[in-house]
Amino acid sequence: MRTPIACLVVLAASAANASAQAPLDPIKLTLPPAAAPVPALKYHLLPEVADQSPGNAALLYYKSFAPEYLSNMREKAVFQKIYEASRASPKDLVTSELRWLKGRGVMREVDRAARRAYCDWELTERIRAEGAGVLLPDVQTLREFAMILSARARLELADGETDKALYTCATGLALSRHLAEAPTVVQNLVGIAIAMIMLGNVEEVIQTSGSPNLYWALAALPRPFLDPRKGFQGEKMMLFATWPALRDAEAERLSEAQLKALEAAAEGFLTEDLRHERSEASADVKAALAERVKKALPESKRALVVAGRKAEDVDKMPPLQVVTIASLRRFAWHQDELLKWACLPYAEARPLLEAAEKNRLREQKSDPGLPIMKLMLPSAYKVCNAAARLERRIAALRGVEAVRMYQASHGGRLPVSLDALTEAPVPFDPMTNQPFVYKAEGDKATLSAPLPPGEAATGNNSLTYELTAAR
Repeated sequence: MRTPIACLVVLAASAANASAQAPLDPIKLTLPPAAAPVPALKYHLLPEVADQSPGNAALLYYKSFAPEYLSNMREKAVFQKIYEASRASPKDLVTSELRWLKGRGVMREVDRAARRAYCDWELTERIRAEGAGVLLPDVQTLREFAMILSARARLELADGETDKALYTCATGLALSRHLAEAPTVVQNLVGIAIAMIMLGNVEEVIQTSGSPNLYWALAALPRPFLDPRKGFQGEKMMLFATWPALRDAEAERLSEAQLKALEAAAEGFLTEDLRHERSEASADVKAALAERVKKALPESKRALVVAGRKAEDVDKMPPLQVVTIASLRRFAWHQDELLKWACLPYAEARPLLEAAEKNRLREQKSDPGLPIMKLMLPSAYKVCNAAARLERRIAALRGVEAVRMYQASHGGRLPVSLDALTEAPVPFDPMTNQPFVYKAEGDKATLSAPLPPGEAATGNNSLTYELTAAR
């Protein structure tokens, strides 16, 4: 059971780091004027119902995995060129040798998948059956698709094909939503990372001379764009699916077979917890478990009695059962205390979610019982923060496009303040529920997200656009 859990942890950390943390350095945009399109919803950044065809998108995504599609693109030299193109300015790709990428068959399959009516990865039953042992090898390839889409969009902009670049952005944003619909936190985080990549391409479209104003296309996106709650619900299933013996822990009396199964489950937890620190030999794990149970037993007994169990009944229970019940109850309490905040808008939930996370980490560190919280509770604060950063960037881009509307009717000049914008409202920052901060001087301005109260600027809580009026 060790390797799958470790893989999930590594993937989650990688996805969290890759979810395009808002940089401390400003994102620099050169803005050509652009009035609102007519009709207002002429452009869109997600496929609409009229664009969709019946069927499950997952089937076409998996069809795109065919080696015949991907083999040459994964050659080291080719892959590196695609990666560089995915981050390059379109003006630097005018003479790129990657033109063949625009017509690549694999991406046509991804385009089709993004425009299917629904996406079902069929993971729920597998999680019920396999728990944390369920493998997610497809996640990395879907991230590669986002990189290829990013390169394609920039090549299209280099060739003056703005409408095609917007089509590509819609494909990538649909992919991000499809991936985030899966019931795991890992896939939700990777979905956020893909959406951030595609918003980087939207920023390139915005800077292209003659590009349409995307204010209403951004406003039409779902809010929240990606919701982490389904991933959290899937994670809640994993504990008992991974170690079914834990379901019997609360029984009045355990059979010998049930007790042995419970012991095996407890050893599984310790194997995960100790494998980087000591020998994985069975004797080491058994000794560590015995020591942990001995240390945790007095407080675990008290906790069960306070919760309503009779002291004489608790005294008759095997020590491992007592400690397991207490550990499971602590886990369940902290799980709900963390995940309930995901039901609220982030601006309301942030300080309370952060406090709940700190409380969990504090108790987790001092908890002598089984390390269930440590191994099975995702960081709800980090996941919700990543989702909120995505919402913030979409809202800020609406502000940028409102500025371009102003420019269109004021000779290309930037507004002196956001109060001057009458064509379309600038939304509040979803992370703080406060107005964005705008400062203008001549043909330059900044649009910044306010920091949460009492926090210093970090990559996780700040976002600034440096705007320059195109000449």
